[in-house]
Amino acid sequence: MADIIIGEKRIPCSLIIFDLDGTLIDAEARFRALAEARMMVMSQQFGGEAASLWARFSGVDPAIGHVDMDGPLAKAPRREDIIVAAVALYLSGIGWGDARRLAEEAYIEADRLMASRYRAEALPGVPETLERLRGAGLKLAVATNEVRARASKALEEAGLLPLIDVIVGVDEVENPKPAPDVIILACRRCATPPSEAIYIGDQPEDLMAAEKAGVKAIGVGSRVKGMAENHVDSIGDLRVEDQP
Repeated sequence: MADIIIGEKRIPCSLIIFDLDGTLIDAEARFRALAEARMMVMSQQFGGEAASLWARFSGVDPAIGHVDMDGPLAKAPRREDIIVAAVALYLSGIGWGDARRLAEEAYIEADRLMASRYRAEALPGVPETLERLRGAGLKLAVATNEVRARASKALEEAGLLPLIDVIVGVDEVENPKPAPDVIILACRRCATPPSEAIYIGDQPEDLMAAEKAGVKAIGVGSRVKGMAENHVDSIGDLRVEDQP
């Protein structure tokens, strides 16, 4: 056990579980690259109308390279995100049965394209903080609404994978955050009771999932400031102290 120190407050734990995008990884850069890859594939395979519909429904403005961080591309779990693309294909004239299959295939192709054009980057202070937490004897996990394979790849590209003990992706559970499923599974895989775990994330959904899972929560960043009982501006602000 160790104490995470925020101001004058000490939070005992043996496991820290992190959200991925916006918490450990630069989310905006990653989602811009993902939007560009998907837009290119949609346009090449299905034409400009389908691509434009996809962009509008996904919260993407390709003219200025903007991604709405509250939109489906940034927020929706993969299986929901694919439905967004399927609807765009359906409205451009493709039957629903084919649209669902073609949307999934297009996203797989976009993943391949993105892999050749983009590398995930850790947010400032993250590698050093994870090293400190591990040095204090804490187990570290990631529980995310991203699919596990893509989460693992992002962590590897950012140089964080060796520091993480367990990764849980949304494809391994029934319900995405704000349901608690990914957090509960991370606790199980780490053989740690929720009462000894902390979940750290940058979105309101992270705080809701933590509460439902019965773990303590720390909000990080401006999005959850004022919402989280425990809050830091960045992961680099976390302090840790071994318990005697």
